Amino acid sequence: RTYDFQAPLGEAGGLHASAYELKALHCLITARGESLAGSMCYYPEDQVTDAENLTDLRWCVRFNAETREGFLFVNNHQRRRVMASHRDVVFTIRAGNDTFTLPPMDIPDGFCGVFPFNLRVGERRLLATNAQLLCMVQDIPVFYTQSGQEPVLRWDGPAPEVILLTADQALQAWPMDDRLILSPACVMPDGEELLALSDRPEVTAEVLPGHERLCARTEAVLVTAGIEEISRSTDCAAYRVTIGDIPADRVDDVLLRLDFTGDHADAYLDGALIADWYTTGQPWLLALKRHGYPRALEVRVYPVTRPTYFEIPVPEGMALNHASASARYLLPLRAQC
Repeated sequence: RTYDFQAPLGEAGGLHASAYELKALHCLITARGESLAGSMCYYPEDQVTDAENLTDLRWCVRFNAETREGFLFVNNHQRRRVMASHRDVVFTIRAGNDTFTLPPMDIPDGFCGVFPFNLRVGERRLLATNAQLLCMVQDIPVFYTQSGQEPVLRWDGPAPEVILLTADQALQAWPMDDRLILSPACVMPDGEELLALSDRPEVTAEVLPGHERLCARTEAVLVTAGIEEISRSTDCAAYRVTIGDIPADRVDDVLLRLDFTGDHADAYLDGALIADWYTTGQPWLLALKRHGYPRALEVRVYPVTRPTYFEIPVPEGMALNHASASARYLLPLRAQC
């Protein structure tokens, strides 16, 4: 049975959007986890306590009295709600005898962020900023700002070397020891090599600091898929899904995408149940490598038969509407392709 349910790492081996968001948070914890762990949490006097208050900002501060470092946490997201957007917000934070005023920042609906203040970087202190800390690379801090936000960093003296990214670049950032790899692919180390997991046969990457360019390229693999209805009753529609030739030595995996109308669907190989999927609004992706790259599957689709809570409109009926297949590649990154 499926265990995916939109977790950061999908059942088919791919990364969902939440994985990239969590990666940025984990990078921050790696860079400043000790200071964060030793900090105390403080809330504003007008702290939002009503979940239906969608207008006022929700925020708090963590401050470490020993390191004198602080972190402003801002949350303007609530599931299935539209939060008020805020422009040019200025936070003023008093910590002991010190007062820190952060540069103006825009906080749109759905935004969550962590902003450091009085952050020690070498011999300097970053007193205030509207940028978020991603990680440290060779003792160089890496910051990022949301789209359209001009980064402002106020230091207690001459500014040290920093790396500035956009929010999109931060989501595509992969820290590797003393390097930071920027790539839309999932980059991972393999001994002395860097590997890129991608659904595209061509991958590019940039190494920071230094701006070295890396790339990977292979011949695209096209895999066909087709469907044929083989039976139908009032409670189930069965289909035969055929898959074309797969050159296993040229791909890391092949994903079968199944789009269906109904409550849920099952996939069978040689009469044995191998996977299922419930209607979530997301496509069903079935990784075929683990099943030996079968040439045919049976897919059974079932209708909604009882009152069910759906967060999306679900059409009535039961049908397998479309099947397609796509290759996933694992490629070594090189300085030249």
